[in-house]
Amino acid sequence: MNIFILSLTITILISYSIIIINSFIQNLKHITQINQYLMLFLFSVGYGIVFDCYRILTIHLIGFVPEFMDKFNYIVKIALIYLSVPITFQMVVVINKLSGHELKKEFLIYTIVFFYVFLSGFFFLVNMFGIYEISPNEIGFYTYQTDQTQYLIIFFFVIFFAIYLIYLTINFLKEIKNKRLLIVFAQFCFIFCTIIVERFLIIGIYFTSPNTVELFTVDLFFVAFILVFAASFTIIFPDYIESITAYFSVKSLYLIRNNGQLIYDIDFKKGQYSETFSSKKLLLGGFIYSIAYGLEDSYVLGKTVNTVDFGDLILLFKHGKHVFGVLFVAEQTPLIHEKLIKFIDMFESTYKKELENWRGNVGLFETEKMKNLIFSIFK
Repeated sequence: MNIFILSLTITILISYSIIIINSFIQNLKHITQINQYLMLFLFSVGYGIVFDCYRILTIHLIGFVPEFMDKFNYIVKIALIYLSVPITFQMVVVINKLSGHELKKEFLIYTIVFFYVFLSGFFFLVNMFGIYEISPNEIGFYTYQTDQTQYLIIFFFVIFFAIYLIYLTINFLKEIKNKRLLIVFAQFCFIFCTIIVERFLIIGIYFTSPNTVELFTVDLFFVAFILVFAASFTIIFPDYIESITAYFSVKSLYLIRNNGQLIYDIDFKKGQYSETFSSKKLLLGGFIYSIAYGLEDSYVLGKTVNTVDFGDLILLFKHGKHVFGVLFVAEQTPLIHEKLIKFIDMFESTYKKELENWRGNVGLFETEKMKNLIFSIFK
């Protein structure tokens, strides 16, 4: 039994290390809001997981953990588990906003989030004096327990956030047309949900169940299983966060002839092109061309994508031989740059004859063929 428990413990530490390393590497490659909240989440739940492994190894080797260190780390572990909920909430909100959805009753929701965070801080102070030790099981492993009333209050808030987050998640899951990304995102959500559920259940499970070897082993096995799954996921899909960000960040695309004529535009939120010759579109096309013309001296020839910050949006410019594309995005990543480069290359290759013998007929591009080309790359 001891060998099995030690094997699970080492498996957990190795798997968590792989997850952290892969996530950190991705965060260095492209810093996005989702990546930053992901790192915070991994720390908030990972602290307790690593601490539990440390306790198991220490108790196995020397029979005990120094009491002050043991209690303090347990209290920090509980506080960080509590805080993993608003971190998860904020990550989902970011994805929700990237997908074009507004947060309804935002002030009320964030008031509840703030109150929850305040309660978490208050309970952290209470736990400095209120936790108690649970008797060790048959193999000598013991743990601590918080106040039951505190746990029930936190659990009530967690249920509220869970229902609300499910509602938000369904909103943007409906908009994912890319089957591969949908599968990746579903696995990502599964990992998040199972880790949070396990972390909260293990805090309160000893209110109703004794500290037995069987319960301890089952929980350890479950943690090992989900972390091995998560580590494999980050290896198989190393760019999953960038893919999610790139999918939801793109807002609209404009194609403009090198002489300044707007020949095509599409709003990804609506999923359709609009009347190119409307006064609004002609004005916007001229405005974008003016920006591009003003930055012409700073362009780097080749496959470089040039960027301009424009309020809450970022404009990405890519020049081709006959046209240049302008992509409006909420956040930029290398993957979005690659997609814009690929699109301009494929567009000029697909419509080579039309562009070389241009007669001003923009109706040539307002077809399903064009729309399918765009969505095959950006969506």
